[in-house]
Amino acid sequence: MDIVVYTDGSYKEVEGFGAAYAGAAIICRDGADPVQLTSAGSEPSYISMRNVAGEIIAVMMACEYSMNSLKVTQAD
Repeated sequence: MDIVVYTDGSYKEVEGFGAAYAGAAIICRDGADPVQLTSAGSEPSYISMRNVAGEIIAVMMACEYSMNSLKVTQAD
């Protein structure tokens, strides 16, 4: 099974709200529609990483989805 994953992270400061980071992943595999995953947060311990926090959660979401839904293992 060939799987390609694209990830991205972002960071934004919003007046009156504070700062937030977000991450997105698109998982593409042969013969299937792409899967889109997104998440955002404002965890104080992650905010200092800015967009890198979003990148990290995007990769974590893609790994979790691949292991749980696609049954991908380390051997794959």
